[in-house]
Amino acid sequence: MLARHRFAVVALPVLVALGLAAAAGPAQASTITVTNASDVNAGSLRRAIEAAELQPDHDTIKFDIPGAGAHTITLNSDLPALTQPVTIKGYSQPGAIQATGTTPAEPAIEIDAGSAYRGLDIGGSGIEVHGLAIHSAQGENVFVEGQDNVVAGNHIGTNRVGDDAVIAATIHNVQVYGSGNVIGGPRDVDRNVIAGALVEIALTSGESEITNNRIGTSADGTADLGHGYGVEVFLGAGGSLVRDNLVSGLAIGIELMGDGNTVQGNRVGTDADGTAAIPNGDGINVEGGDYNTIGGLAAGEGNLLSGNAYAGIRLEHGDDEEYEEVGPAVGNRVLGNLIGTDESGAVPLGNGSTFALHGILITGSDANTIGGHEPGAGNVIAANAGHGVEISGDGNFVLGNAIGTNMDGALGLGNGRNGVHIYNGERNKIGDESGASMNTIAYNGEDGVAIEGTAPATTVVRNLIFVNGTSDDDVGIDLDVDGATANDGDDVDSGPNDLLNHPLITAVDASAGTVGWTVDAIENTQYRLEFYASPFCDGSGSGEGQRYLGSINVTTNAKGWARGTTATVTPPAAGDHVTMTATRRTFTGIMPVTTDLHETSEFSPCWEV
Repeated sequence: MLARHRFAVVALPVLVALGLAAAAGPAQASTITVTNASDVNAGSLRRAIEAAELQPDHDTIKFDIPGAGAHTITLNSDLPALTQPVTIKGYSQPGAIQATGTTPAEPAIEIDAGSAYRGLDIGGSGIEVHGLAIHSAQGENVFVEGQDNVVAGNHIGTNRVGDDAVIAATIHNVQVYGSGNVIGGPRDVDRNVIAGALVEIALTSGESEITNNRIGTSADGTADLGHGYGVEVFLGAGGSLVRDNLVSGLAIGIELMGDGNTVQGNRVGTDADGTAAIPNGDGINVEGGDYNTIGGLAAGEGNLLSGNAYAGIRLEHGDDEEYEEVGPAVGNRVLGNLIGTDESGAVPLGNGSTFALHGILITGSDANTIGGHEPGAGNVIAANAGHGVEISGDGNFVLGNAIGTNMDGALGLGNGRNGVHIYNGERNKIGDESGASMNTIAYNGEDGVAIEGTAPATTVVRNLIFVNGTSDDDVGIDLDVDGATANDGDDVDSGPNDLLNHPLITAVDASAGTVGWTVDAIENTQYRLEFYASPFCDGSGSGEGQRYLGSINVTTNAKGWARGTTATVTPPAAGDHVTMTATRRTFTGIMPVTTDLHETSEFSPCWEV
């Protein structure tokens, strides 16, 4: 980081030279007006900053440069650092236009920082910068190293009207050290347009807020102006908020290395309307960050993550070269988002068009939750080129989502491959015993849930899985991704979920509402048996589970057998094709006893009622 340029207190003759009155008594806040586009003369922006730095009161810098049209201030060197409270009001220049909900801003003051390392250097607290176009600095167009500062309503890294990036050697358009800083703001007039740098916004330390900006796009939100990274939140910047931004046209839209950040209400990979793609590479990449929240439960908190060339969301083991190894992404929550559709949630706008990548990709990372139990926690994960969700990590949860369809399961918005794909991960759970966390996994191009590699103890319970696949080898739950797997005699074989034997249906009595069944599995072991029905069977003869009928717990005998007849909570009906799964249950402790669910079988062959 460059050394700061601080100004010593100057003598009275210098004050007179700057055009300031040398009144007796304490200094008062004043308005300093920039009257020309010179870099060094009296009345210039440089002289206005120098004057504001001479007193601690909150001054205002305004613009009234004569002559029609916009004015460009070309810097010969870095401006003085802003360390005292001041508000720079670029929109005070006659002819400037502020943004509205439907029209972009047109600043009338442009700062060409091509001969400077930094365009603006904010080193104090309570400093606000509004209504400027700033571009071409070698290092940062705006550098913030202070507290409670605001950068709002500017075009940073673009031309004055925000319809083209000024591609220079700029490293960061905005770099922030410190807490309480706000880049953007809730109003239309606060919206920054930020594009064209290697990194558009870098939060390096502290807790700050990035709100309501257009990052990587034109001012009207329709064109791709990006070429680097969008928002990077580094290790030292945990607890920050990234809210209500358009982040598109970038190598990675939002990258989280820090912990405890919140990303809500953004459109990532689309245009401003959320109806057309302006692809990033990855939409959001959590590169080793922990306990971040992507989305939310309330209206407007979910993100639209669609149209990206690679993954919509990637949670991965990462390292930050500037600091140290970050490690796996742990304990993150992804909830209430649309991942692969347009803003309506009903029209395909998938991620992963390059290399057929996925809606959500979890790799080398643990204990993350996709969805949840609460109302509004489920994500729509649909129309992506690869899998809806791919997991290669341990202890991750997929709960309450619509994968390949909309939230009510009515629309066919299938992902191109499997709904959920587990590869080399342990103790991952797809659904749980709570009806509130039921996933709907439907209309996907291959299997509903596919489990392969070293993937023990994957639980698949209380989900609605139906109409998946286009060939006889595509099934609802697929162990080893080889189509329906036949039972073996002693069930001690190895493979994904130990290739657990599925139950067999022996009879269905619709009038009595009962299902007869047998289990041939591990001796003296308890299993949760789940009953489902669908309008038809897979081509392999296996069932899928469009309707959940109920469940029971049974224990095998010393030979590994159990059999019985069960009256299901929802009785099977004429025309149903009934099927079952088994999931091994374990018990630990004495008082109280706790239980856990482990590996789940494939669906049994179906029985037509």
